[in-house]
Amino acid sequence: RVIRQGGGTLPALEQLINRRCDVAFTLRPVSPAEQRLFLETTGDTVLVTRIALGGLVILATADQPRAALGLADLSQLARTGPLATIDRLYAPDPNSGLWAAFRNGLSPEEPDSLHGPNVIFLADEAAVIAAVAGDSRSLGLGSSLSLPENLAARGVRVMPLSGADSAPVLPDYETIGNAHYPLFHYLYAASRPGGGLEGSMFITHLTSVRGQRQIERAGYLPAQQALRVVVLSTDPIGAPK
Repeated sequence: RVIRQGGGTLPALEQLINRRCDVAFTLRPVSPAEQRLFLETTGDTVLVTRIALGGLVILATADQPRAALGLADLSQLARTGPLATIDRLYAPDPNSGLWAAFRNGLSPEEPDSLHGPNVIFLADEAAVIAAVAGDSRSLGLGSSLSLPENLAARGVRVMPLSGADSAPVLPDYETIGNAHYPLFHYLYAASRPGGGLEGSMFITHLTSVRGQRQIERAGYLPAQQALRVVVLSTDPIGAPK
């Protein structure tokens, strides 16, 4: 059976290390410190597998003057100070794993530097949406894997993002899959090597071709699938011209 609980990555790993589940889904990789804890507690490290790929989504109100943002803008807001029309960044509880993915995406060399006074942590993504909807000088952090579909009805919109050398784009299946959207993260499945047979079989299925297709049919971008450009031509290769 599948049990859905709030709290994100850290509570899921706690359930796994205490042998209350066979597989735990996380929004970030297991850290070296957590691997050491698993080794001390269970006698082995935990196996972590990428299952799906999602975008780190930046939310704003419809009347926010900024039409798009760059990674440098987000880095400034998270590190040191506000932008011209943006004072705050709301983010879900760090235990969810989204904040760690956001920090690593913006500053993989110095992720700990991204926690300035303008970052406000809330309980979950629902609280982030509500806070942004009531604060036109704010942004919010969420994931394309878990945000509700009709964000406009909740008073927020998705902010296009640009990379260092790219035009601003919205996060969708194509822009995330071909890496044109600059901030992404994986959904991981973690299991104990000596855990139950059912857990191992479940992860084997999720990473198989059939399992990845089921993830795609559910509306998510499979972690193991690469987008390819298909060129259509009316002239078969090798045909005389």
